[in-house]
Amino acid sequence: MSTRQRPIQIPATLWDRLGEREAPAVANFTLTDIDLATGNLRFHFLNQEILVDPPNRCLRVKGEHGWQPFSITLLELTVLEYFGRVDRLLPLGREMVGPDDLADAHYFSGRGQFNTAALLARYGDDPNGFAAVGRHLGGQPAAMGDVAFQIHPFPRIPIYYLLWLGSGEFPPRISILFDRSIETALSAPAIWSLVTLCNYFLLRGFA
Repeated sequence: MSTRQRPIQIPATLWDRLGEREAPAVANFTLTDIDLATGNLRFHFLNQEILVDPPNRCLRVKGEHGWQPFSITLLELTVLEYFGRVDRLLPLGREMVGPDDLADAHYFSGRGQFNTAALLARYGDDPNGFAAVGRHLGGQPAAMGDVAFQIHPFPRIPIYYLLWLGSGEFPPRISILFDRSIETALSAPAIWSLVTLCNYFLLRGFA
């Protein structure tokens, strides 16, 4: 997938930090699983099962022939920050917020603004397709907007996508919302990366 123009480098210190943590404790904080064969963290990223492999410093995806290398730099960065950072079980459901409501709201303006233009071009006039791709990625319907769903890139990181259909007076628009706990679990750059990833998979559709 294409993100920024410059290649993104994964600092070795991120793998070092995760490798120093106890996997069972991290699993408890994030409600992820421990793979019995490897002792590594295993979780669902949207509709794909991912293994975090610190000894080999890579991510793997579950395929027909076992765990295969899965190289998406933005995902690797976000995984390393999330599992290396969360140090308690964060409460969910206290408050739903948009990017402008986050403590680092300034980050999500200008160049850091979430790009929903491609999603609108694809789904702005196709609410059924928008709902279907949400289901395909493991999402659940949400009673907001004209069409909305909740997806989970990590077990305790919900992201809400709301499609508002256009009318003669207003064009269609898409809103992206979070549980307030996301700003404790992830930095602003990691939130941006996670939304960019989710947008990519929504645009990829059923491929």
